[in-house]
Amino acid sequence: MRIIPCFLSDLKLTADESGAQKVKVEFTAPTKDITDRDLTSLTSATIYRDNGALPIQTISDPTPGQKIEWTDDNVTTGNHTYPYTLQKFF
Repeated sequence: MRIIPCFLSDLKLTADESGAQKVKVEFTAPTKDITDRDLTSLTSATIYRDNGALPIQTISDPTPGQKIEWTDDNVTTGNHTYPYTLQKFF
């Protein structure tokens, strides 16, 4: 059975201050599912860049409420989007 988590919170994307082609991705994993029930675990948080078919980073087994930071250090010049998915399976 698949449980659908709520959206993550505190999503923040920060370009590297030194001008390097890096973006720091920060967010807090959800603590509730879409029916407002408490989550006891998550299977993964997956980050994509620019709607790519393959993820650029997968965080396995994040804890609900966990603050997560990850740096994308392979960014090309230009504007980018960072879609994500959250998974919980039983």
